[in-house]
Amino acid sequence: MPVAPLLPFIILVLITFVHTKRRDIKFIRKIFPDFWKAIIIIESSLMYLLFILSNIHYELEISIVIFYIALLIILIIPVNVNFKPTLRFQFIPTILFEWKSFFRRYSLFILPGILILSLSAYHQSTLIFTGIFVLDIIAAVYEDLENKEMFEEYFSVMSLTRKIRYNLYFFNCVLFPINVVFLSFNMNAVEYLIGYNVVMNLYLCQIITRKYKVYTHKNQTNGINFILKIQYCVYSIMILPAIITIITNLKDSKKTINRYVDNQKSQSYL
Repeated sequence: MPVAPLLPFIILVLITFVHTKRRDIKFIRKIFPDFWKAIIIIESSLMYLLFILSNIHYELEISIVIFYIALLIILIIPVNVNFKPTLRFQFIPTILFEWKSFFRRYSLFILPGILILSLSAYHQSTLIFTGIFVLDIIAAVYEDLENKEMFEEYFSVMSLTRKIRYNLYFFNCVLFPINVVFLSFNMNAVEYLIGYNVVMNLYLCQIITRKYKVYTHKNQTNGINFILKIQYCVYSIMILPAIITIITNLKDSKKTINRYVDNQKSQSYL
């Protein structure tokens, strides 16, 4: 089982990241004006304790209490505080504008996040556990839709298949340290790593192709929901349904792009 002192730290960081992405704080404050903080604390505490207690071999240690206290302190800090990004990630090319924008938006969390994900690869169970959060991050990266002018300009010189290929290259570079750490500790369990990478790549392809399947300049986001995320995750595990979904989405995405981009140009690049 995972090393006891490291597991609560990994869970703490992941819950903290989810907490900073919350968009329902204003709603909770409006409905429960007097004890909205208590609701957030109870909710996050249950998540923390649930993941800790899910390990039946876990022995109670002081690290659990220490990181839980740290979690309570973090939850008290207002989530609407705007930190000025310290990293601009200029090395990321414009073709990967979704990743570049996401990295800039969460610049204070990206490097620590990659470190935590890499540390979590020391054991098969924590690799899979943190993988759930990675899937949510992938969906968040491609949630926003570009405006009409940017969409037309982008796909007048770029094919969707080429875009997917470059995004896969970059994403697997991000996963590289995770792969290295896992192989360093689990050389005899390489099948877990293969399955992990297959699921991640298939999931990313489904998310990208769906984004342009449902694209419309009238919306700011692609409207992906929790149920669809679960569905794509299951498809990725089963592999064949994911491949069918990607092929279908590609065909529909081509039709969507053709509606916005000159047919001759789009047909040359799709």
